[in-house]
Amino acid sequence: VHQLAPFVDVALRAAGLYGQGLLDHRPVRAAGDWSVRLPLIIAAALLPRSTAALAVAHLANVAYWFSALPQAWDHECWAALVETAFVAAAVVSRRDVAATFLPAARAATAAAYA
Repeated sequence: VHQLAPFVDVALRAAGLYGQGLLDHRPVRAAGDWSVRLPLIIAAALLPRSTAALAVAHLANVAYWFSALPQAWDHECWAALVETAFVAAAVVSRRDVAATFLPAARAATAAAYA
């Protein structure tokens, strides 16, 4: 859902419902956003039990985050690190991703607020 927010923002803005960035400030910057990220997000939503589809969608999002560097806010860097941890957890532990990912997410959250 979080990855869909910039696309919904563009659609609502195109429909004239409100100005730029009220839903999500992240721009949809390149053709790759529409041709790669959006289809992967939709595939992951349509295949909720597919760890591979979810991991690939998150990997595309990680590439998106890193393409924004160095013009990225600190929370965006944190989000990229958390998504990288998720992709690593999905690759390492296909059966119980949550058990592998949640400790890393907790550590990242603690580090962000330290």
